[in-house]
Amino acid sequence: MGLRDIVAIALILSFPFASGAADPVKVVTEEFPPLQYSEDGELTGPSTEIVRAVFARAGLDAQISVLPWARAYKLATTEPDVVIFSIGRTKEREAKFRWVGTIAERPRAFFYTARTDISVSGMEDVKSYLVGSSLNDVLLEYLQRNGFQEGKNLIELRNYEIGYRMLKARRIDFLAVSEDLMNYFLRQDPEGSSLVKAALPVEGLDPRIGDSGGDYMATSLATSDQLYGKLRSALEAMKADGTYRAIIDRYRRTP
Repeated sequence: MGLRDIVAIALILSFPFASGAADPVKVVTEEFPPLQYSEDGELTGPSTEIVRAVFARAGLDAQISVLPWARAYKLATTEPDVVIFSIGRTKEREAKFRWVGTIAERPRAFFYTARTDISVSGMEDVKSYLVGSSLNDVLLEYLQRNGFQEGKNLIELRNYEIGYRMLKARRIDFLAVSEDLMNYFLRQDPEGSSLVKAALPVEGLDPRIGDSGGDYMATSLATSDQLYGKLRSALEAMKADGTYRAIIDRYRRTP
């Protein structure tokens, strides 16, 4: 064996052997009950289960990170091969992501208040007060499109849990949030049921594009066609064979 052969073998041995398994896909999300939330140290909820089932069916591993929404959103708009959920699909966001498909139905939203000394009959009335909404949420985008301004009658919250606490303490006058999320907060905090009330529906909010509304699983723009295609095909197959609906129904509230 010559010196050249010895050097070649040494170079080969200096690299780690490939295991044959692909690296886990980076998946980002936030605490957003009742769609995804931590329970006993584990992330659960219908959207979480659907995403995990999609990855399993696609033969992929998911490395899910629970982050503040603003950070998760930034990662999904700046890094390649990143999956994000649950995210509303709006015209402002349409060109920023590759949309895999819906993983949750979007419930109705309301302006909630803990004050008893005010009454509003329309959104123009609400503009006279301070409204909270979460960073990078479709509701925040909706409020901004309809004349609400940061520093005047709008405060951008790090997350909705902070907003709920501020609402109870009357540090904000209204919180624009989905009915399902507010019901989740009230189940965790029975005291809030006597303080917080729905004052007005958020009328005219239509985040849908095409024929499908709700919250989505999406990928960053710089995601490979192979990864995107596997995820989309797996989700469509789950919807076709009833797996998707079975997960949704298991988490549905009992009337």
